[in-house]
Amino acid sequence: TVKLSVAPADDSSILLDIYIQAAFVPYLWGLLPGARILFRGLQCKVSRFGNVYCVFIASSDVCILTPPHNSPKHLNSTPKFSIGYLSNIPLQPLNLGQAQVTCHLTCILSLSMQWFCDLCNISTEGRPSECNNSCSSHIGMIKATAKILVEDGTSEVMVFCKNQQVQQVLGLSPKEWEIIQNHIRIKGSICLQHNEISTGARILEEQDLLTQYLRNLCRSPVVCRSIVLAFRVDRKSFKTGMLYAFNLRQHLQC
Repeated sequence: TVKLSVAPADDSSILLDIYIQAAFVPYLWGLLPGARILFRGLQCKVSRFGNVYCVFIASSDVCILTPPHNSPKHLNSTPKFSIGYLSNIPLQPLNLGQAQVTCHLTCILSLSMQWFCDLCNISTEGRPSECNNSCSSHIGMIKATAKILVEDGTSEVMVFCKNQQVQQVLGLSPKEWEIIQNHIRIKGSICLQHNEISTGARILEEQDLLTQYLRNLCRSPVVCRSIVLAFRVDRKSFKTGMLYAFNLRQHLQC
């Protein structure tokens, strides 16, 4: 259960506590400090100590009249790139370049890592000599992609990440990332989907330690954390709701 303490005016010393069950919380965007909110259909109760409080029930409704006036404090030093909140994205111009926002990485929707021949650009399951009969290359590269879901209390969006950004998503050090890539060179490829990650479902390669490690990592607090996300939005993104990551870094809260 989440408790909100609301005031009828900015300078009011009178507070009313509103309790919201966890089942309703994922659908209530915009309940942030400083926002002007209109609640309807709350259930009014009196505690055993005589205090009046309200409960948000299935027939209750909430409307965000205005979002908080202040952007997150850590972004004040870079006002040029800050959009404040994810809910402000549709209000930005279509030619918006790089922007950033503080948000919470909710889950990884998909993760893919694949070894490609550096010359033929063909995936060869870690065996460069088999990519092409006429290819003599023994050098390859790892291509990594991930789709993640982030939210900041005002909205949730899907973000596309690739290569070095995937390392940042997984919270891996350069040495750990190098070890993962070495295993991918041998294995050839690995692909995880959200249903496999969230449920820990058995797959054909259940004895594969790398798959097990990445699956457990993707649903751990190491990954599901508060981040500062630098991203870009293009015209297609406004239609699909997809953002493209530039950079992710840990949001350290004091």
